[in-house]
Amino acid sequence: MGFVAIITILLFRFSLSIAYRDGDVRLVNSIYYGEGRVEVFYQGSWGTICQNGWGLADAEVICRQLGFRNGAQRELNQATFGQGEGAVLLSDVRCQGNEDNLLGCDNVVDNWNSNNCDHGGDAGVRCNGELYKSVTNVNSQLDQVV
Repeated sequence: MGFVAIITILLFRFSLSIAYRDGDVRLVNSIYYGEGRVEVFYQGSWGTICQNGWGLADAEVICRQLGFRNGAQRELNQATFGQGEGAVLLSDVRCQGNEDNLLGCDNVVDNWNSNNCDHGGDAGVRCNGELYKSVTNVNSQLDQVV
């Protein structure tokens, strides 16, 4: 019976990981909806974005990708929502602010895992306005994934 339970757990864990695509984003570690530390999915794992070069245009894109009609209220730095775990996946994202998603920003596709940041500089956002598309996964930690 133990073997079956282990296989079931592994299959469940695998099925959860394939539900996400590279470039999916979520907000974590806040008690308020629409704000949190930005995490991005890449090659099977969630990681954070470094604050280097992080600005309102970058936050606008994250909020839009998550479905907030009015974009971002502000960008947040210095691990405002706590330090993440796993890799710091991106730095110097360089969005213009009009992209539909993070992968559309200039410095993302060739910039994975190439930075010297630590989690003390994890980026965050506070989104503005109402949600205009559904959020695909909201769990008990208020993680928001699109």
